[in-house]
Formats: sequence, structure tokens, C-alpha cells
Amino acid sequence: MVEVQNQKGAVSATYSCLLVFIIVTTTAAFLRLGKFTQASVLIPALWGLGAVLPLRAGEGRLLTFGLKTPGLQKNILYFLLSSLIVFPLYSAGFWLYIHWGFFLPVTTPFEGVSIPQWLLYNFLAVALFEELFFRGFIQGRFESFARARFQKALAIFWVPVVLSAFLFALAHVAVYWDPLRLAVFFPGIFFGWLRAKTGSLLASILSHGTSNLVSMLLIGSVS
Repeated sequence: MVEVQNQKGAVSATYSCLLVFIIVTTTAAFLRLGKFTQASVLIPALWGLGAVLPLRAGEGRLLTFGLKTPGLQKNILYFLLSSLIVFPLYSAGFWLYIHWGFFLPVTTPFEGVSIPQWLLYNFLAVALFEELFFRGFIQGRFESFARARFQKALAIFWVPVVLSAFLFALAHVAVYWDPLRLAVFFPGIFFGWLRAKTGSLLASILSHGTSNLVSMLLIGSVS
């Protein structure tokens, strides 16, 4: 009986999570398409609010940052070691993409702001709030659903990672109205893996911000 109640609670929480996703993503798309002057600030704030406001009692753990030892050491280690593998491969893939003629930069990186300003915005707004929402709130809710629904460890681990990455990509397509944004599904898998392996958000936030920085530097190198 308790197991059935847990399953129903997990399913209900998942439905509410999807409802929050729809509301926040639709609002963010409206702000972007409406060309609001403060959209670049309001949209990250929406992700942050979307992560925090719907939390129920006992769900504060979903937004754990891992800043205390040994969690801090684990997050830094995962971030550094995974970066040594992922970002060189990402850079190589970018250059192949350019070589095959699939990409033409149309914007100038860091346009209109200084590099320190951009770094603060990238790490403390974009990466932080998107990770709070997609890897904290959404992936955390899907983890509860997977534990209640599946028996195999692989499904419990990977289903939340894949589903949160899919919604991450879908949100980027909806907000920017660009089907090429579906490509962020793959870094979404990477960020979700970090969240699942460390049990907190610090490594995924650092990797998300670094990924954006590497992208901007690569785009700048061919602009």
C-alpha cells in the first residue's frame, strides 16, 4: 500500500513538474519573441524561480550545491576530469562542423559587454539558474519518479538524465525558435550525468558555464 502511494506521489510530482516546465518555457519564449529589453535578465530569473517556487516540503535536497567537504572535492574532481575529456572533443567536433560547412556565425561574441561582465552573467545567471531548474528541480523530480517506477539501476540513473536533457533542448528550441538548438541535448546529457554522479549541482553549473565560454571562444575564432 505504501509502495502504491509512493508511486502515485511520484507520478503526481512528475505531472506538476511538466506543468511548471510548460509555464516557465512559454513565458520565457514570450519574453524573447516580444524583444523585451530586459529579457536577457528576466529569462534566467524565470528558470531560477521555476526551480525554487514549486518545491514541496523535503525537496530542498534537489538544489544541493555540494559546497561542503567532501562534496566540494568530489564536484571539483568530476568537473576537472570530465572537462579534460569533453571539451577537447567538443572543440574537435566544432571544427569538423565548420569544415563541413554547417555553421556560419552571425553574431560577435561578447558584443556590447566586457568579458568580466559576460563571465559573471554566464556563470551566475545563465548556468546557475538553468542548472537549478533542469538538473535540480526537473531531474530531481524525474529521479523520484524513476525510483518509484523502475527496478533496474541503469533505468533509475539514465531515465532522469535523458528526460531532463530532452526538456532542456526543447526549451532552447521554444525560446529561441531555432531547431538547431536541439543540439544542446548532448551537453544536457553531460550536465545531467554530472548531477547524478555527484548528487549535487556544483559540477554541472561549472561545466555549463565553461561550455558556454568555450562555445563563445570557438565562435569568436571563426567570426
